[in-house]
Amino acid sequence: MARSANPDRPGGAVAGAEPFSGAPPGVLVTAPGTASTPLIGLHSDHFDPVSRGQALRAQIAREGIPRQPRLSAREREIETAFAEWIEGDPSRAVEAAARLAEANGSPDQPIFEVDSIKRLVPEYGSDGKPSSDDEYLFRLEHNHALHPAAVALARMAFIDRLDVLATLPAGDPAKRVFVTNGGCAAGKGSLTEIVKNALGDKARFGAVWDAAGEGDALENAWVLRAAGARDIDVVFGYAQADPRTRYEGVLARAEGTGRVVDVLTFVNSYAEGARAFRAFLDSAEYRAAVADGKAVAFGIDPGEFDMASLKDRSKPAFPDLRNLNPSGSLRPEDMAPPPDKLAALEAALGILEAYVAKAREEGKDPLPVARGALGNALKFAADQPEAVGAAMQDSYERIFGD
Repeated sequence: MARSANPDRPGGAVAGAEPFSGAPPGVLVTAPGTASTPLIGLHSDHFDPVSRGQALRAQIAREGIPRQPRLSAREREIETAFAEWIEGDPSRAVEAAARLAEANGSPDQPIFEVDSIKRLVPEYGSDGKPSSDDEYLFRLEHNHALHPAAVALARMAFIDRLDVLATLPAGDPAKRVFVTNGGCAAGKGSLTEIVKNALGDKARFGAVWDAAGEGDALENAWVLRAAGARDIDVVFGYAQADPRTRYEGVLARAEGTGRVVDVLTFVNSYAEGARAFRAFLDSAEYRAAVADGKAVAFGIDPGEFDMASLKDRSKPAFPDLRNLNPSGSLRPEDMAPPPDKLAALEAALGILEAYVAKAREEGKDPLPVARGALGNALKFAADQPEAVGAAMQDSYERIFGD
């Protein structure tokens, strides 16, 4: 991670796309798409996992929150306002994030979720669903602008919680955390029941790190080190799914919540996320923790999502769910190989184009969703393989025309 020196760095490799510019001079800048940094998040080790929460807040006050290298002018305004709100009083921001985590779960088992952190931004709205058209449009188009700062704040609040759990006596059932993994709309919410069935009386957690799919499963080693330094056990869960069929669920969720994951970030959450999680399971650090009884992992393949469950709550969301490791801890060989990135992207673009066509037939305006789903992804096009950039450009032209 470096400090920006060129505020006029060009972006927008796709013809007709909104222009993107570089970060302001002198701020820390993320390195999207590298081995340790997802497209719209922070470096996996941005915070020292061994440090206490107070030290992390001091770091943010001193260094600021890293900014993304390419954003539109409006996105940059939103990114700056949220980051500066956190930087101005990190303790106040962390307290607000901790209250959200308790509201997501409970005081005894707070759930730290990056996406819910975005509700601290007034224009985003404070509920799970937008309460106005303005909030809906804001969420559709500005997920990128808010994400890195939301990651930083969620991590700081999570470390504060781990500092509390560290004071519990050895053997306390609450001295354990649960960490979810999987692509966007992969079915991570179904992990809880599998873990409960597998652990029985041990299925009690002092905190849950409900990882965003956008994080590409890169935070697991950081969580393991943070927990290990505090003598806290960790349970990892992984939801495996076929990204070629999952973007429909992303778009359906967007209609309800207003948050849409762009097609390229979506694809990376599966392709890069699967690679990262397999590597984590095969790491010496994780295997040593398993051998010491300090870590365990479970995996599921939820099968296809039943869209009817959105309207009929009596129907299971994933009727064909199966356990990837019915006995023992999940191993890399229990998982399917990482999916082909280009094939997944082309499938997601096809689903998006079908969504746009259907919306137009029904007299609706699909372009706000399409801007969030594809327009936002164009800032990454220049750094992708030629075939990836070409697929996005062709789809953009079909959806937006001239």
